Amino acid sequence: MTYDVVRPTRNPNGAVVLFMVSGGWVSIWAPPETIVRPEQRNLNLFEK
Repeated sequence: MTYDVVRPTRNPNGAVVLFMVSGGWVSIWAPPETIVRPEQRNLNLFEK
């Protein structure tokens, strides 16, 4: 996975936009519950 970080030059408001694209030809849907909430620290966001 690769990503770009774009930071505002002035007046940041804390908003975040995530746009994810599969690296393969076909993506598999998964329920949102399989993603760990970000507030749970020291965990990979993709661990179940």
